Amino acid sequence: TKARYVGEFFNGLYHGEGTFEWPDKAHVYRGQWQFGEKSGKGTLTTSCGSIYSGDFHAGHLEGRGTITFITNDQYVGEFKDSAFTGLGCYTWSSGTTLMGVFENNFCSKLGKKAYPNGQVYVGELL
Repeated sequence: TKARYVGEFFNGLYHGEGTFEWPDKAHVYRGQWQFGEKSGKGTLTTSCGSIYSGDFHAGHLEGRGTITFITNDQYVGEFKDSAFTGLGCYTWSSGTTLMGVFENNFCSKLGKKAYPNGQVYVGELL
């Protein structure tokens, strides 16, 4: 099976609104394109069941967005180079939340971790 793109073109490149399906049809991107790269608002569904909806730039998750994993864990916040980077909140399917400043997918410096039983930790995170 071949990859498939349905959408707008400019000078032979994906440009504007479009949908790209990888050959396995498990990866699908629907959204905005600029000169052949995912850029602008879009939604990416991966073969492992993760769904990202938000900003893209030069093919990367970049800006604000939400990613929900197959486990129902979810991150809402800022991304840079496809990593959690900036202010964000990670929520586990158990209901535990971690809010703070993320860097390369890890919460760095100060943060707030809240548990479903009502316990809350605010302070430096390791």
